[in-house]
Amino acid sequence: GEVAGREGVLVRLHDACMTSEILRSIKCDCEAQLRLSQRLLAQEGGMLIYTPQEGRGIGLAKKVEAYRLQHEAQLDTVDANRALGEPDDARSYACVPGILANLGIRSIR
Repeated sequence: GEVAGREGVLVRLHDACMTSEILRSIKCDCEAQLRLSQRLLAQEGGMLIYTPQEGRGIGLAKKVEAYRLQHEAQLDTVDANRALGEPDDARSYACVPGILANLGIRSIR
Protein backbone atom coordinates (compact mmCIF):
# COMPACT_ATOMS: atom_id res chain seq x y z
CA GLY A 1 0.00 0.00 0.00
CA GLU A 2 0.87 3.62 -0.20
CA VAL A 3 2.89 4.80 2.80
CA ALA A 4 4.12 8.23 1.73
CA GLY A 5 3.05 10.96 4.12
CA ARG A 6 1.26 8.59 6.52
CA GLU A 7 1.47 8.26 10.29
CA GLY A 8 1.53 5.00 12.24
CA VAL A 9 3.01 3.05 9.34
CA LEU A 10 3.73 -0.60 10.06
CA VAL A 11 7.44 -1.05 9.35
CA ARG A 12 9.57 -4.18 9.43
CA LEU A 13 13.31 -3.53 9.50
CA HIS A 14 14.94 -6.78 8.38
CA ASP A 15 18.58 -7.67 7.85
CA ALA A 16 19.54 -9.99 5.02
CA CYS A 17 20.12 -13.60 6.04
CA MET A 18 21.30 -15.63 3.07
CA THR A 19 21.88 -18.71 5.19
CA SER A 20 18.23 -18.83 6.23
CA GLU A 21 16.38 -17.10 3.40
CA ILE A 22 18.26 -18.69 0.49
CA LEU A 23 20.19 -21.69 1.83
CA ARG A 24 17.38 -22.69 4.25
CA SER A 25 19.62 -23.08 7.30
CA ILE A 26 17.75 -24.12 10.41
CA LYS A 27 20.22 -22.34 12.70
CA CYS A 28 18.06 -19.23 12.83
CA ASP A 29 14.48 -18.13 12.29
CA CYS A 30 15.21 -15.13 10.05
CA GLU A 31 13.26 -16.49 7.11
CA ALA A 32 10.25 -17.24 9.31
CA GLN A 33 10.40 -13.70 10.71
CA LEU A 34 10.60 -12.25 7.20
CA ARG A 35 7.67 -14.33 5.90
CA LEU A 36 5.50 -13.45 8.91
CA SER A 37 6.23 -9.76 8.49
CA GLN A 38 5.45 -9.97 4.77
CA ARG A 39 2.05 -11.50 5.57
CA LEU A 40 1.29 -8.80 8.14
CA LEU A 41 2.40 -6.05 5.77
CA ALA A 42 0.22 -7.50 3.00
CA GLN A 43 -2.79 -7.57 5.33
CA GLU A 44 -2.35 -4.23 7.07
CA GLY A 45 -0.25 -2.24 4.63
CA GLY A 46 3.15 -0.88 5.49
CA MET A 47 6.70 -1.28 4.36
CA LEU A 48 9.68 -3.57 4.62
CA ILE A 49 13.14 -2.06 4.89
CA TYR A 50 15.57 -4.83 3.92
CA THR A 51 19.18 -4.10 4.76
CA PRO A 52 22.23 -5.97 3.41
CA GLN A 53 23.80 -6.65 6.81
CA GLU A 54 24.41 -10.39 6.79
CA GLY A 55 25.49 -11.95 10.06
CA ARG A 56 24.94 -8.96 12.31
CA GLY A 57 26.95 -6.95 9.83
CA ILE A 58 30.06 -9.17 9.65
CA GLY A 59 29.28 -10.60 6.22
CA LEU A 60 28.54 -14.05 4.91
CA ALA A 61 32.07 -15.50 5.04
CA LYS A 62 32.59 -14.49 8.68
CA LYS A 63 29.09 -15.67 9.54
CA VAL A 64 29.85 -19.14 8.17
CA GLU A 65 33.08 -19.17 10.17
CA ALA A 66 31.09 -18.16 13.26
CA TYR A 67 28.71 -21.06 12.56
CA ARG A 68 31.71 -23.40 12.56
CA LEU A 69 32.85 -22.04 15.93
CA GLN A 70 29.34 -22.35 17.31
CA HIS A 71 29.30 -26.00 16.30
CA GLU A 72 32.86 -27.01 17.18
CA ALA A 73 33.43 -24.91 20.29
CA GLN A 74 29.80 -24.77 21.46
CA LEU A 75 29.84 -20.97 21.37
CA ASP A 76 26.78 -18.78 21.03
CA THR A 77 26.55 -16.16 18.27
CA VAL A 78 28.05 -13.31 20.28
CA ASP A 79 30.95 -15.37 21.63
CA ALA A 80 31.70 -16.81 18.18
CA ASN A 81 31.80 -13.31 16.70
CA ARG A 82 34.13 -12.19 19.49
CA ALA A 83 36.39 -15.20 18.91
CA LEU A 84 36.72 -14.03 15.30
CA GLY A 85 37.69 -10.55 16.46
CA GLU A 86 34.35 -9.13 15.40
CA PRO A 87 32.04 -6.91 17.46
CA ASP A 88 28.90 -8.30 19.09
CA ASP A 89 26.88 -6.45 16.48
CA ALA A 90 28.32 -4.49 13.53
CA ARG A 91 25.02 -3.44 11.99
CA SER A 92 24.17 0.18 11.32
CA TYR A 93 20.72 1.60 10.81
CA ALA A 94 21.88 5.11 10.02
CA CYS A 95 20.09 4.99 6.64
CA VAL A 96 16.65 4.26 8.10
CA PRO A 97 15.67 7.77 9.27
CA GLY A 98 16.55 9.07 5.80
CA ILE A 99 14.41 6.42 4.11
CA LEU A 100 11.44 7.26 6.33
CA ALA A 101 11.94 11.02 5.91
CA ASN A 102 12.30 10.69 2.14
CA LEU A 103 8.90 8.98 2.06
CA GLY A 104 7.37 11.58 4.36
CA ILE A 105 6.50 8.97 6.98
CA ARG A 106 5.77 10.84 10.20
CA SER A 107 5.54 7.90 12.62
CA ILE A 108 5.92 4.14 12.60
CA ARG A 109 4.70 1.16 14.59
